Amino acid sequence: MTHGLYWQGDVNVDELAAALCRRGFVLTGVTELELLARQPLTLPLHVVANRRVKSTEYVVIHRSSVRKYARVADVLIELPVYAMRWLGRRQAIRLAEIAYAGREGRARLERHAQGAVPVRVREIVQASVIGADSPPERDLVRALRSAGVECESNVRVGDYRWDIRICGSAVLIEVDGYAYHNAENRETFRLDRWKANDATLRGYLVLRYSAVCVRESLDVIVDQVVQAVQCAPKQLRDVDEARCWHRGAWKWMPGLAWL
Repeated sequence: MTHGLYWQGDVNVDELAAALCRRGFVLTGVTELELLARQPLTLPLHVVANRRVKSTEYVVIHRSSVRKYARVADVLIELPVYAMRWLGRRQAIRLAEIAYAGREGRARLERHAQGAVPVRVREIVQASVIGADSPPERDLVRALRSAGVECESNVRVGDYRWDIRICGSAVLIEVDGYAYHNAENRETFRLDRWKANDATLRGYLVLRYSAVCVRESLDVIVDQVVQAVQCAPKQLRDVDEARCWHRGAWKWMPGLAWL
């Protein structure tokens, strides 16, 4: 397979990946992207090593004196900000958006990016949509950026999280998937209403779209968001945080749980 590792019989890719990690190699690049995207691992496996080892038809060796990694199940993966070094631009952006999705994505990225991160990687991160929870959110952010509208994903306003906030403007956007709403219970429905009310009273203009609309009417949505930025309040209101409606509804309304 590679220096010091021999295999008998048919190759089981998952077992080979685990065996390589036990030998001190760390998964990276294409293999890491497949793993985090929950796709079957394919040969050759891509690993990073801090010693000179030859690549083979089964294993591609990326040599680096910097090895920062984390454990995922029974394998080791290079921290994504470093694994991007070994990928083309499109794949690197995909890795960034998968690895740093969700409400903790931005903070996780900042932790991983401490230290000497290559300039190219920083450019990849800048081009990526960090913190978004779904492909429709990412598609909308990319389209807005192309129209000159800068925005950030998974932003906290008060006690609530919003999918998108337009930078320098009092506009908030939610992108709702039908799968989410098909499973939506009454608690979530009620929370969403209090969430929108809270943002409105703070002075935000709130826009909501379904994932299907993002897919089918993206240009129309971008045009509407641009119009919303023009007519949104120029400044937010000072609010009395002691009012119950400016706190998460789960904190004061019986029968509600935080989601």
